[in-house]
Amino acid sequence: MLESQQAAHSSAAHALRESYGKLLARLACDWKDLSAAEDALAEAFEKALTHWPRQGVPRAPEAWLLTVARRQMLQLHRKQTRSQALAATELETTIPGEFPDDRLRLMLVCAHPAIDPGVRTPLILQVVLGLQAKEIASALLVSPDALAQRLVRAKRKLREARIGWQEPALETLGDRMQAVLDAIYGAYALSWESFPAVATQVRDLDEEALYLARVVVGLRPENPEARGLLALMMHCETRKPARHGEDGSFIPLADQDVSRWREDSFASAESHLSEAARWGKPGPYQWEAAIQSAHNQRIRGLATPWPAIAALYARLNQSFPSWGSLVAESIANIECGQFEVARRLLERVPEPVARNYQPWWVAQAYLAERSGNPASARQSYQTAIGLCPQPALRTYLQSRLSTLAGG
Repeated sequence: MLESQQAAHSSAAHALRESYGKLLARLACDWKDLSAAEDALAEAFEKALTHWPRQGVPRAPEAWLLTVARRQMLQLHRKQTRSQALAATELETTIPGEFPDDRLRLMLVCAHPAIDPGVRTPLILQVVLGLQAKEIASALLVSPDALAQRLVRAKRKLREARIGWQEPALETLGDRMQAVLDAIYGAYALSWESFPAVATQVRDLDEEALYLARVVVGLRPENPEARGLLALMMHCETRKPARHGEDGSFIPLADQDVSRWREDSFASAESHLSEAARWGKPGPYQWEAAIQSAHNQRIRGLATPWPAIAALYARLNQSFPSWGSLVAESIANIECGQFEVARRLLERVPEPVARNYQPWWVAQAYLAERSGNPASARQSYQTAIGLCPQPALRTYLQSRLSTLAGG
């Protein structure tokens, strides 16, 4: 009995990681009721944990969950005296329209113009990709409670106003697509920052994000930012095999074994970036992809072009500034020996943000270390270590601190 329970829980957890977004998108788009779809899917997973230990894990767990959730939705709509025509949707397997993936359609619903622009991307991350408000808030440097309240209000607006469920024409997507791209990148970035030893749903989001990025490029091949995003992600994928040691330890970019980098990913990234550049409409993802391309020139036997990277970050921050890119620009200038420029860049990050922003403290420590102020460097490393949630990265920072303390 214990083994069957463990197998059931393992299968349910796997289905949650791999299929939650697809199942939720299918249900929500079928019935045009996001909150009810979330409740029905949660009920289906609960029933799986009850039935699968006794009856065995079904051959197609995803189909089983979808069938149970659809029955829940059907019962709900019958109780609410909706049209009996809804019963026909219980057997629907596809949704007509131009969009090739239900998750993309639900993303576009969450990015409806009537939804507050500041909550569209977090809403997509939670609804379609299954992230918790706490995880999203940490990435966005906002309060989890405040974000959770905004997400609840956005879902209520979708439910009560029934807005956004009509499939938009491709030529009218406008700002919706930007929110979709931001959510895809947000999911990928959260997965990228996790570590092998952390077996969480977040860690497994990279493949989902890459798949969705490719879907968007296929849908909007003329969108240079969609290609820029895919190029950025593929450049990151190039270095993925070399980011961690066999024991899960963190390996910084400068110390990575270039022979382990993926040449096929590099070639794909360069191709997408080149295609995006043909449109002559540079955006933040294209700038970021160009920066990662510069880093990855080491795969061709070239040295890291730090002056060029600093210049690219300057262009990015001129038009599309963010706290992360300001910190990254400061690091590039430190590598160029431009310590005063780096210091001024770090000073542009507001104190309330910098106080709890671990990358800012790492940059401060590195600046102090390189400019000959070991006491200040030690203090900043200690603060960065205290703010670091990833064990492997924390261990690496502790080694830097130990090396600094030992002269």
